[in-house]
Amino acid sequence: MQTQTGEKGQPLLKKVAVLMTDGEYNQQYCNSTTSNTAGAMIPDYATGSSGANCNSPHGTSTQQSRLMCAAMKVSGITVYTVGFGLGSAGSAVDTLRGCASEPHMFYNTTTGDELRAAFRHIATSIAAPIISR
Repeated sequence: MQTQTGEKGQPLLKKVAVLMTDGEYNQQYCNSTTSNTAGAMIPDYATGSSGANCNSPHGTSTQQSRLMCAAMKVSGITVYTVGFGLGSAGSAVDTLRGCASEPHMFYNTTTGDELRAAFRHIATSIAAPIISR
């Protein structure tokens, strides 16, 4: 599929994804051959949850998230990520930072005000500027 462009060759449509999480990657898509886990969202055994170990070919929930982000970016989707209460380091921070299309598109928030500011900044970043007289 070819992207439509305007008079000056600029794209008319911008694909954007905004992912928000508390960083608790505790549910994984299970694509196993076992009838009770095939195609199900189950607790991620690798995180210490009491869920079934489905041995998904796509890995743990964290690995699945990283694969999803990589696939979105390869397909031309601009990815913004917002974490809430993640702390300053760790796997969740690394995952969201790596998922964002650019380093400044990752927001690590701890309060409601920071969360609102992050979404406001994202909205103004993706909205086309309006020029009026």
